[in-house]
Amino acid sequence: ERASVDVRGAAQDLEEARKLAGVGDWGAAVDLLSRVVLPSVVRELPDDPLLQAAVLTLSRGLLNRGRAAEAVTALDALSGATEKPAELFTSLAEAHLALGHAPLAERTARAGLTVLRSTALFEHLIEAQRAQGLFADAVATARQRLGVSRDAASLSAAGEQLVEYAAHVSEARLPERYGSLHEAVSLLSEARERAPQD
Repeated sequence: ERASVDVRGAAQDLEEARKLAGVGDWGAAVDLLSRVVLPSVVRELPDDPLLQAAVLTLSRGLLNRGRAAEAVTALDALSGATEKPAELFTSLAEAHLALGHAPLAERTARAGLTVLRSTALFEHLIEAQRAQGLFADAVATARQRLGVSRDAASLSAAGEQLVEYAAHVSEARLPERYGSLHEAVSLLSEARERAPQD
């Protein structure tokens, strides 16, 4: 009986926190969920959908408030989940990037992409690779993203990665540099055709 009351209370708190987040009051949402999300309980029941939703909403709020280290701690409590939600990887990669931990962000985004081919995960992976100076890897990731979606944003991102990569190619490899720039122009032209207003 006690457990069912707790669940009902937690569900109400989560609903209220989501409403607060919906109007941009992340501070109040974080305050509310900080009392609901107890890492020790989450570690014991990492597959509980209600707890997962509460942790993910809390971490989103913490990231919005610039509290990335706390977001990592909150998300880490879900590491034992049998089925990890895609948003876990997205938020964790974002938090690692905010903390300047690019290799961890890269590893997290790669793990997430085995679960879901999401635009956000591709973006985080590219950002992590660029932060480590892995420009050729970032181009490869941008091309992978194009395989999932050739929307204007993906085309533009790939074009930008190719331009950046070309800037880091040595003078001794001019044909490769020109090839990258030529491909970038082609992708950016396609992006403009798909979304001329942008």
